[in-house]
Amino acid sequence: MTDAQSIKVRIRKKDGRKQYVMYYVDPVTGKQKGHRSTGKQMKREAERIAAKWEKDLQAGIHAAPQRMGWEDFRLYYRTNHLDYLRQKSIETQEAGLNMVERILDPQSLAVIDKKAVLRLKKELVAMGRSPNTVNRILRSLKCAMRWAKNHDILQTVPLIEMIKVTGRKAKGRGLTDDEFEALLDAALEVRPDDAERWQRLLRGCRYTGLRLNDLLKLRWDNKTGFHLDLSDLYPVIRIAGESQKNGKNEVLPVSPQAEAVFLETPQDQRQGFVFDLSAEVTPEGKNRDDKNTSRKISAMGEAAGIVVCEKKGKFASCHDIRDTFGTWIASKGISPYELQRMMRHADLKTTMEFYVDVQAQDMNANIRKLLGAAICDPIRDPFTTYGGAQTNTEKQNVSISR
Repeated sequence: MTDAQSIKVRIRKKDGRKQYVMYYVDPVTGKQKGHRSTGKQMKREAERIAAKWEKDLQAGIHAAPQRMGWEDFRLYYRTNHLDYLRQKSIETQEAGLNMVERILDPQSLAVIDKKAVLRLKKELVAMGRSPNTVNRILRSLKCAMRWAKNHDILQTVPLIEMIKVTGRKAKGRGLTDDEFEALLDAALEVRPDDAERWQRLLRGCRYTGLRLNDLLKLRWDNKTGFHLDLSDLYPVIRIAGESQKNGKNEVLPVSPQAEAVFLETPQDQRQGFVFDLSAEVTPEGKNRDDKNTSRKISAMGEAAGIVVCEKKGKFASCHDIRDTFGTWIASKGISPYELQRMMRHADLKTTMEFYVDVQAQDMNANIRKLLGAAICDPIRDPFTTYGGAQTNTEKQNVSISR
């Protein structure tokens, strides 16, 4: 194995460039690697920058490309990249790499080639992981390998193709009014001691359309970057840029029904979390973990006997309550762009799925308005209508035209 100490950094000026460029010769392949600007026009200053990079290389930070062990890379990747991301992003990336480690057990980053990626994908599918889950794990690996290449730890990144997901896989559906009432009743069975708090949480989800983890972060004050503002004519939900991935500040409108849920809390009690699950607060002062809360809501869906996916035998969950909000708002005539904002969808295509049934019903209404309210009964007579049976001549003319 080539010693890292054999790596030497050199500098030179490219034609037409004012600043010196530094690079090194890969002791494994003999090829020039890592061409980057020193940012300096004076040779002595450029040599200082190059010397520092050479020291890093020889210390093993970038040494012997593709020879860094998997465990060393995981630690280096975590401390130099992941730790600067949001906690949710860190958890997603780490979970994906943990699954890669579990299946492939790589000794180094270099052994993960195209064949290894195909094996990883095959094993994940065989384990029953959904296409979206498989793609999430593949994206974690792809991000890590691209980062490694950009930092001269890896020479090439193998082809990592995602599984093509066609259409939205039906995992659930929105609830009817009767089903939602049954879900509220089931809270009395699943959480008899604090059912009122959980019923309020269910109604908050039903009328805000927020994801559960966002709903649990919502506060009367601004300590989490998610807070309810009642100071203006209409209430809004303010989201600080640092509390979300896109880094943008957002202000979300609130439905009148959601406002009514909020105002149930007396003014002198409006502090802390809006949906306060006091018994569930963690030692760190955080509201109950959304995964545990989600399990409780799913238990309520099962207790109520609300099956939202016959094929999977899936009972109503918090996601189905959120879908209920989307379908309900879409049916009221709100524009897709407004609904996209309220539901915080990154892609308008996701929002448009709530309009499929609504648009079909609107089209049916328009067709009946234009062509009459006649409804065929194919069992009795394909031409019988509520407006009276057609004549034989009319039937014959229709048949001929067909």
